[in-house]
Amino acid sequence: MSLRVRFWIVAIVPLLLAVFLITWLFSTNMWNIYLQERETKLQGVLNLMVKNFEAVAPQQDKDSLITNALRGDVQLQEEARVRLTAALLPYNQALQNAMPTLGLSYSISLLGGPIAEVKNPEAEGKTRVEISAPIYWAGEQIGAARIWETADDLRASFTKTRNTILGAVGGILLLAVLLAFLVIESVNRDIVNLVKQLPSLKESQLPVGTFRGEIGLIASTANELAAELKERTQALNAVMENSPVGLALVKNHEIILKNPIMEKLLPDLENRISTDTPDYYHENIRTDDKNISLTFLRVSDDELIVVAEDLTDIINMRETMALQERLAALGRFSAGIAHEIRNPLTAIRGFSQMILKHGSPEDKAYAEKILREQERVEKLVRDMLVYARPRTAEKKPINLYEFATQHFGENPQITLDIPKNLIWNLDEEYLLQIVSNLVGNAFDAGATQVWVEARREGQNLVLRVANNGTPIPQEDLGKIFEPFYTTKSTGTGLGLAIVRSAAEIQGGSISVKQASGKTIFEIIFPNGSGTTGNY
Repeated sequence: MSLRVRFWIVAIVPLLLAVFLITWLFSTNMWNIYLQERETKLQGVLNLMVKNFEAVAPQQDKDSLITNALRGDVQLQEEARVRLTAALLPYNQALQNAMPTLGLSYSISLLGGPIAEVKNPEAEGKTRVEISAPIYWAGEQIGAARIWETADDLRASFTKTRNTILGAVGGILLLAVLLAFLVIESVNRDIVNLVKQLPSLKESQLPVGTFRGEIGLIASTANELAAELKERTQALNAVMENSPVGLALVKNHEIILKNPIMEKLLPDLENRISTDTPDYYHENIRTDDKNISLTFLRVSDDELIVVAEDLTDIINMRETMALQERLAALGRFSAGIAHEIRNPLTAIRGFSQMILKHGSPEDKAYAEKILREQERVEKLVRDMLVYARPRTAEKKPINLYEFATQHFGENPQITLDIPKNLIWNLDEEYLLQIVSNLVGNAFDAGATQVWVEARREGQNLVLRVANNGTPIPQEDLGKIFEPFYTTKSTGTGLGLAIVRSAAEIQGGSISVKQASGKTIFEIIFPNGSGTTGNY
């Protein structure tokens, strides 16, 4: 039901009730009320007629003609009748002129019937209603003043009066309906205008001045509520947009709101919502590269809050911390073992050298093999000590071209691409560990050619060591820098773990990629590590 219809109901129903009440009054009591009022009015006329008789008759009785006639003198009665009729008739005619439906007369019994009688010719032969008032002479009642009118005249007069009243009431009701129409249309127009402008609250406030009265108050209140709602909505959007976890609101099994994190973590969230979701539900979802915690929390019969959190970094951090703890324990263990191994290694080396000096040719061949393996074990021990107990970097300006030429320039399988004047502050021993391990691992992985390149790129020094050996499997790329992780393509022992440790001690970082049939290790030393010289 529209607002206009409701207004009309509120306005018209009381008016209809008023019409019904007035009609009921006319149909039940108005006739009696009219008769009573008419009788009162006619009684007043009778009183005037009586007073007129009491004033006129004594004036006409100066010679006691009327008195004697009233006392029974028959000879004087006719003359008294004529005299009183002539005196009273003009007054009665004046009264009839004022009230044409009336008949008036005086009835004096000793004078032979009515005198000064005035009749309504149209009332002859019709049923009439008569009232009378007594007339006294010398303290005795001698007759009566009479007034009468027909029932038809009385009904016609009532109808005229009724129609006049109904017309007035109808006019008042019509005016009330017109005023109600104007008021209702004015209020409805303001409300319709207010409703039309409500959507604009999203951008700006309502023009309160264009509304009148209480509608203006409603518009002002709407502005306040809209401002508060906008502020809360902005706060909610800020929370949703900046939340580090995925958030969503589900109503009647449909997603009505979710933030970008939820869209990124669980693009298939709709498929995880069912009609039998409990009030609280939690599960851990594992994908190829993510670990997601998903929680459903019911806040009403038809609403759920969904929270999704990416725990990948936390889990990885925990695994890394566990690995670091294991590696620290391994480092401490390795350092102790290394010292214990060095003593027998020294003895093995000494006896092997004595065999080479004094033994037979066959024994010398075995001794050479023993020395090579002893050197490998010795290198492993040194690497274990370096990894388990790294020292602080001692940086100094190093000419990278001269450094690389000195240590690797004589090997035809190694190609150097380094500017001759490139100088950088680095720890020479750690730098040698980085390059020698990468080169050695490359040849262990079957490489026939190694490329060593150094360039200044922006504010950083970039050192690249590439080889054409067996490619590293994609699934192994994230593990190759772990201690003792060994494959055919990555080499053996602590080599790459030493490389990462030596780079990080100097403030650098290392990464690996494969392109154009090459495995490329890239070490970046930032400008914070210090530079000098001309480039």
